[in-house]
Amino acid sequence: LNATSCCCEEFLAMGAEPSRPGDYTEPVLPKGELEVRLSVYTFDFSGISLFNSIGSGITGAYHSGLVVLGNEYSFGAHDSFGETGIYVCKPEMNPDYQFYDRVVMGRLRGSQEQVLNIIRDHMEMDEWHGKQYSLLENNCNHFASDLCWALLRRRPPDWINNTAEKMARNTRTTHILNQAFRLAVASYRGRYGGASPKGEVVGESAFKTTFEYTCNNALEQNLEKFQLPNADLEAKAAADSMQIDEVVDLNHLPEDRQDIVALRREHEQKVHNAIILSAKSAAHAVAYAARKANVAREKIPKLRHDRWEEAWAEASAPLLMQWREEAVQGKLLVDFSEAAAPDAPAVLQQRERDRQIEAALEIAARAALGDEQDVNQS
Repeated sequence: LNATSCCCEEFLAMGAEPSRPGDYTEPVLPKGELEVRLSVYTFDFSGISLFNSIGSGITGAYHSGLVVLGNEYSFGAHDSFGETGIYVCKPEMNPDYQFYDRVVMGRLRGSQEQVLNIIRDHMEMDEWHGKQYSLLENNCNHFASDLCWALLRRRPPDWINNTAEKMARNTRTTHILNQAFRLAVASYRGRYGGASPKGEVVGESAFKTTFEYTCNNALEQNLEKFQLPNADLEAKAAADSMQIDEVVDLNHLPEDRQDIVALRREHEQKVHNAIILSAKSAAHAVAYAARKANVAREKIPKLRHDRWEEAWAEASAPLLMQWREEAVQGKLLVDFSEAAAPDAPAVLQQRERDRQIEAALEIAARAALGDEQDVNQS
């Protein structure tokens, strides 16, 4: 489907004109069968149709409406509370946009009343009220896609709404990760802040910086999973997708079709959860080391704190980097409940980290105290 988009853009770039509105004649179909297609438009910013077509082809900014029963159904914004944003116009003749192309989605078998009932159901949904319109998350293309799915169990090609989808994913990811950061910090403060958690809690700075650092690294390393179309997901959805010449019976809609939109959202949520878990694991591991270091530092004479801190920073840096990398790879295990069995993998890993921390603290103490032997009695 993306290849089709590229072909269209190359076609326009060579000087050819886009499809002309109204020059399409629906095929003569058996009684009870209806064709479903999309009208795709560009935005009329300049008044020059070809320029707009090429511009929209590059940016991926399109408007679409679904055509069935001789009408074109679209979705738009308005300020009236509780009223649908779905409206009707003559196919390929929406006056607010420049017609660009049509995409035949398939055929269905059913009565006019069945189709209209499905459209009426959408008009009553809060999701398609005019005030619910969102350029990125709930636009005209989302509506056309959902109505197409309701009628055919088929989704439009990606290129129609690709720009909005990419921007929406970025916005969702930023919001979700920022929210996870705030909740994680609040949880840390509540857990380790004591009765009066005023100011910064011990280890909080390490927790914050590690969470953000790991989150960014995990996100960067998972960028491939956000790229669409994702080969694994597309293959899963395409394995049982309808053929273009298949006639869908509205009385017996396929119930086992894989919805690529739902698959992508589910996959996106799994990636978000994996990134957040990585960040939380690394942040808790590093903050734990910071708390241990704070206790050890208090045993060092104040005049030698600078020497101790320099040595601790040097000795602990490889450990912090190791834990952050292990977290990004999903290998760092942390027992957040502190109630795991003694032989649980997270507990065994913590014992190893304790050993590493003690070794680094020993190096820092010796660097600060010189030849003194009993660092614990200093």
